[in-house]
Amino acid sequence: MITRDRVVQTFLDLVAIDSPSGDEDRIAAELERRLRALGLQAAQDAAGNVLARLEGAGEPLLLSAHMDTVEPGRGIKPRWDGPDIIRSDGTTILGADNKAGCAVILEVLQSLIEDGGSHRPVEVAISRGEEVGLVGAANMDYSRISARVAIVIDSGGPPSSIQGQAPYHYTCDIEVHGRSAHAGLEPEKGIPAITIAAEIVAGLPRAASTAKPPATSASSAAASSATPFPTTASSRQSSAPWSKKSRNHRPQRAPPSRPRPRAPPRRPHRGPAGHGLSRLPARTR
Repeated sequence: MITRDRVVQTFLDLVAIDSPSGDEDRIAAELERRLRALGLQAAQDAAGNVLARLEGAGEPLLLSAHMDTVEPGRGIKPRWDGPDIIRSDGTTILGADNKAGCAVILEVLQSLIEDGGSHRPVEVAISRGEEVGLVGAANMDYSRISARVAIVIDSGGPPSSIQGQAPYHYTCDIEVHGRSAHAGLEPEKGIPAITIAAEIVAGLPRAASTAKPPATSASSAAASSATPFPTTASSRQSSAPWSKKSRNHRPQRAPPSRPRPRAPPRRPHRGPAGHGLSRLPARTR
């Protein structure tokens, strides 16, 4: 069964080991030692993450946490604040994020082993560099993990709360190349890069909480992607043949936002005798 005093002492032992991001070697070695002492197959992968497995029957379950802390996280001095709260002395962080999770995982494993009952296989993944961009998780050896369900012990709130999902994002750099063509001779051979990029963006999955775009936006994007060169709804409409009623109709132009500058008056050409002639230079005839 879960022993309160034991899990608290495990937590105090772990926070006594400095492990800011990038300096996790000591805590990784201690976690690996404790897991091996419980009889688990434990080792570090190439990225320094601690991976372990407790054999059992059925589908495996993964327990995960991270071993690094933020700064200031060196020389932590925990102290009791009442019977149920542990705080730092105020000069550093406490390190509960996420050594509390590491202590919980160790206690769960020890409790399972001591109880001696049947249980599912339990896999353990304790990562490095979580606080600086999930570095350990990004470089973890997932070939050593077979579980399809995981419990990540790294969240605030009451112990009974469970977060079923969390936001995430992927960052991609995409370069799209089109095909140029002469606009007057063979425009149909042109492939605009912007149309291809628009199709990629329109095809990206959307979160459930994100409102869907209006139907007009989707239809106009689909219509423009079917043409070999960019067109807009207004240009396609104006290119259609006019009816008899509108054949002589000429759309009015919107007034310019500011008056256009006038061209300077043309100066008359001076002949050899210096007389002003109305004849223009040969290049402008």
